[in-house]
Amino acid sequence: MSNFGKNIRKIRTLKKLSQAEFANLFELNRGNISAYEEERSEAKIDTIIGIANHFSISIDDLLIKELTIDEIYHIDKIRLSHQLVNRLKPAGISIRFLNKQKLRIFPNYYGDKTFLENLPFIQIAGFYETNLLALEVDRQLSDLEWNIEAEDVLIIKNEAKPKEKVKNKLFLQISSGGMKFCIFDTLQQNYLGAFEIVGIIKVKFDTFYNQLIKRIERIEASK
Repeated sequence: MSNFGKNIRKIRTLKKLSQAEFANLFELNRGNISAYEEERSEAKIDTIIGIANHFSISIDDLLIKELTIDEIYHIDKIRLSHQLVNRLKPAGISIRFLNKQKLRIFPNYYGDKTFLENLPFIQIAGFYETNLLALEVDRQLSDLEWNIEAEDVLIIKNEAKPKEKVKNKLFLQISSGGMKFCIFDTLQQNYLGAFEIVGIIKVKFDTFYNQLIKRIERIEASK
């Protein structure tokens, strides 16, 4: 069973495109898109290839899978399981870590190098860049639209002002009003910083990692 119609409707909705606007991207008309979404007509192979290439989605996924928000926006996720716990052994890169308490005051200390230098480290395998930060999501920052839940740990690029637009990438925007998730094109003009999210560790049900975070919090509290 093909999920093509359902997927292009989801892509179109997330990108905030009308059927006519979506059709114009591929030299089609609104009726074509309506017919595809309602499964009254099948798209030609060159149309399928064009849509897949435009949104950087594989043809198989576009046709067969029921695409998630993460897959449409190409957000890399590391879902921890008992098989993946070994990825977190101390062989990985050291990353500065913002726990929930530090996260709440982060906007107030944005740009303060001393604040960042005093953060503790955690070690995570699978990441090799040096300009990364890890942060623990709290309830206020959690966002179900992006499947980001409280206690998840985000891996973000510590680059305050991305120089170029990055297509289909999710950012954490820091502004005087607080923090929120958004696609690059929807960033506010006067934001303080925007950090590209390069990984999400789903730790809500992972005992090992929860214990690690609690240990860090206890160390911080004892200082």
